[in-house]
Amino acid sequence: MELPRTSSGLVMPLAVVRAVRGVSIKSLARQVDTTWQDVRDWEAGEARIPSAAMTKRLGLALGWKWQDLAADPLDPDDAWQTLCDARQRIAAAQ
Repeated sequence: MELPRTSSGLVMPLAVVRAVRGVSIKSLARQVDTTWQDVRDWEAGEARIPSAAMTKRLGLALGWKWQDLAADPLDPDDAWQTLCDARQRIAAAQ
C-alpha cells in the first residue's frame, strides 16, 4: 500500500492515521461533513486542514489524537514505520 505524498515527497499525518484505521477517503469525508476532494487535498498537502475544529472532528472520526493530525509531515520511511508500529500496537491490544 502506498501512502499519498505531498509534492515535496513527504507524507501528511492524516494519511498515515487514515491508513492505520483502514478508513476510505469518502467514508472519512462523510463522517466529518466535507468532500472527499478536501480530504484528498489535505493528505496531498495541497491544502491545509481549514481549522482546529475540523482537525478535532477528523481526530474524533478516526479515534486518534487530533494533535497528531496537526503534526509536521513525515519522511516516507518514517511514515511507513509509524504505520507499521501503530498496526502492531492495535493488534497486540486486541
